[in-house]
Amino acid sequence: MAQPVPAYLETFNAIIRELNTLAEQQLDEFTRIRRLIELEKQALGLEHQNLAHSLSALGSIAAARGSIKKMHEYHKKSMHLLSGDPVLLLNYGTSLARAGLPDQAWALVFPYMQENPSDLRGLDMLVTIAFNKGDEALFLEQAQAWKRLTGKQHPLYAEYLAARDEARELSALCTTASAPALNRLHE
Repeated sequence: MAQPVPAYLETFNAIIRELNTLAEQQLDEFTRIRRLIELEKQALGLEHQNLAHSLSALGSIAAARGSIKKMHEYHKKSMHLLSGDPVLLLNYGTSLARAGLPDQAWALVFPYMQENPSDLRGLDMLVTIAFNKGDEALFLEQAQAWKRLTGKQHPLYAEYLAARDEARELSALCTTASAPALNRLHE
């Protein structure tokens, strides 16, 4: 029988889900700040239940606010309290990536994934980081690892194919459109 999820973990996961939603939404600054303050209160409420998860959530909120120094401080304290916890490590990686620090996110998550290659959360993060960096070879390598592990293409693979096809069509169009001018140059 499965163990019930502790209340602090449910709250932590709800905070992270809300941050993920905020990252995808186009909100006015006032609404965004108000929601971040609400999430910060929830994260501070975790302090007495699980300090490490409280600090990790605060690190993610700091990243959403653009406070890189605070993000690092909170996440590092969190990981010091609960060293080796994959949830905290991957949450820090997500914060780094969202803060525009994909190389640091990669450097944090990649060693973990070498030791835990079947962790889908971590592999999803590596695929996403490689895609967002625009590193085609790295993206294809990670997408292939995803397919080997799951038997399915990563959702970003379809976006990659669409972008590649669009670039090829644009290239063909440019070549076709410029051919008459190039021919006149050679006459």
